[in-house]
Amino acid sequence: MNDTRTLYRRFALGVTLMTLIAALLRVPALCLFFDRTVGYCDPNVFSTLLYIVIALFLSLCAAYVIWARRCEKAQQLAIAPDVTAKTKTVLIASALVVPVFVGAIAWEAVNYTVTSYPALLRIVGAVLAAIYFAIPNKKKVMVLGLGTHLYCVFVLVTEYFDWTIPMNSPLKTMQQAAMIAVLLFMTVELNHLNDTRRSIRYTICAALAVFFGFSSSIALVAAFPLGGIVRADMLIHSLPALVISLYALARLFSYHTIDLPLEQKEDQTDEPKNASAEQENEQTTENEEQSVTEPDEPSSGDQASPTTTEEDIPSHG
Repeated sequence: MNDTRTLYRRFALGVTLMTLIAALLRVPALCLFFDRTVGYCDPNVFSTLLYIVIALFLSLCAAYVIWARRCEKAQQLAIAPDVTAKTKTVLIASALVVPVFVGAIAWEAVNYTVTSYPALLRIVGAVLAAIYFAIPNKKKVMVLGLGTHLYCVFVLVTEYFDWTIPMNSPLKTMQQAAMIAVLLFMTVELNHLNDTRRSIRYTICAALAVFFGFSSSIALVAAFPLGGIVRADMLIHSLPALVISLYALARLFSYHTIDLPLEQKEDQTDEPKNASAEQENEQTTENEEQSVTEPDEPSSGDQASPTTTEEDIPSHG
């Protein structure tokens, strides 16, 4: 059990460390070496190291999945929630996520035009997402969490068809990766909302949201004051991914493993068999008791014929 818990904690710490390294590499690459005329970064060591870190991060996720699957108790990772960390998660959601979505609503409303249907749908998604994150008991408003999906999808649509930025520009690719990671995380978040257990799939999706959401968005925030690199709409679209990545990080550290999953799983899988076996044993016991308490009645063929005694023989004298 200690191996499983150590594995989970080391993975969470590794994700945090790699996310910080990627952010520290992406910020100077974007701020110092980005060519505004062509939309690409000039050759630099920071971009090269960044892609190496991304490859190492994906390798870490793959290694974690393989190692966790080999652990007998790892299929129910992060079962027991830490109450203190869970409270911090709610505070982060209310203190960061909600104001950011409210700001996105205000921005989209001010810059809204009649023909901008994606902007209208982003406003609807941001309103639903703000309500979802503002309410502590999210089970009652679980459907409102789909507003995050609506917002992220139409951010992806808007940036994909933005002809002012080259298709494979690092501005566009990293932002799209961040939005897709947030979409995956929110999908498993809503899927596991009614269950305190967190599976390996949840852990991996949370790690992806933390890594791509934070490292991509924080670079856009840092590059925006320089002017000309990041537009205001790109900055506004990146902020929800930034705060949701912090929300996912808090979720990642707010769950840990316990000692019971293997025995519970064995008991649950054997429960139907044990139930049927117990029923058979009870039926057998009842039959045996019935056979003991009720005396055997002699059959007609086994009845003894009356014996003849001397008194029954008539005398002739």
